[in-house]
Amino acid sequence: MNEVIGAIIGLLGTIITVVLVPYIKAKTTAKQRENIGILISKTAEAAEQLFKNQDPTGEKRRRFIVDYLNEKGINVDEYDLEMYRESAVYWINKIEDEINADMLNEAVKEMENAMRE
Repeated sequence: MNEVIGAIIGLLGTIITVVLVPYIKAKTTAKQRENIGILISKTAEAAEQLFKNQDPTGEKRRRFIVDYLNEKGINVDEYDLEMYRESAVYWINKIEDEINADMLNEAVKEMENAMRE
């Protein structure tokens, strides 16, 4: 009986070591990368808001993101930084375009209504 319990405990230890630990490590890494991506995106949004009119080349915005991440102790390679930054800028521009289109449509409707009166 003790041999069976010992074998089961040994088997569980092996399963935990071989399956569960790598699984948890993989999930943690994925979650950390997701969080870093969100942080880069939010920092890129802030950089766009702060420096868009002052920085036609984007270098000040890029430097702002890198400096902020470094202050937080996060080192990101250039590829990841650029990927997340471009994604954030894409969505910022898309939202601005939609807002501008909505505002234009409202203005056209108001003009049409005014012309009918």
